[in-house]
Amino acid sequence: MNKEVEQNFIELLNTENSKLKIAGCEMAEAAIRIIKDYDGVHRLSLAVSNWFKVIADENNRSKV
Repeated sequence: MNKEVEQNFIELLNTENSKLKIAGCEMAEAAIRIIKDYDGVHRLSLAVSNWFKVIADENNRSKV
């Protein structure tokens, strides 16, 4: 792969990653509203918590 193709691919991945983060954050915000307003949503709370942990640890930040 030449440098230009690699750079274009990296930019594409960065763009897609940003879109996924935005969509995931919107999903988490909606889930948090549900968690605040309803009882018995332990699994939803756990899923959101795990998602936030993955985002926080991206690029091996948890090992720093």
